[in-house]
Amino acid sequence: GHNIVLISNHQTEADPAIIALLLEKTNPRVSEDLTYVAGDRVIT
Repeated sequence: GHNIVLISNHQTEADPAIIALLLEKTNPRVSEDLTYVAGDRVIT
């Protein structure tokens, strides 16, 4: 397989779960193998 890198800015806390759910039916392996990396939470 190929490596895929998705980069986003201003990500919400629900985004990783939503992305995994959207991929679950069409690409279950991708959904299971996703790795999420996040920095510190910013509260203003």
